[in-house]
Amino acid sequence: MARSLARSLTRSRIWSVSLGVSLGVFSSIECLPIQAQIIPDQSLPVNSIMIPQGNTSVINGGSVSGSNLFHSFREFSIPTGAAAWFNNSPAIQNIISRVTGSSVSNIDGLIKANGIANLSVFRKSTATIPQVSGMVNYGQHLGFQRTS
Repeated sequence: MARSLARSLTRSRIWSVSLGVSLGVFSSIECLPIQAQIIPDQSLPVNSIMIPQGNTSVINGGSVSGSNLFHSFREFSIPTGAAAWFNNSPAIQNIISRVTGSSVSNIDGLIKANGIANLSVFRKSTATIPQVSGMVNYGQHLGFQRTS
């Protein structure tokens, strides 16, 4: 019985030391901005360019046809506290984006665009549908659609 108690106390002390060291390491880690996981897939004539600015991912470029702006992404996820800003020209009426990768898209942050542009995001993969729970700040329409 005494041996069992001694082992238990020794394990308890090791656990306490390990926990204290771990907490000390974690408390010294600097807090970094939350970044969206937005990766263009380089498949358009004019590709999208994602520029991180703090918690916001600014999306420039894309291919223009008339008043439509096209973007194509390999990955497109926005965590809580992060934002994606489609930095479109005011002349753009529709922003049409597709996600071609196989990773699930989780939208739990803010999506915004300039002016009154409608925003549509299409998933090319039939295996994943975006999980949406965040805020959207844009023109009049946001659509998520799975295509085969």
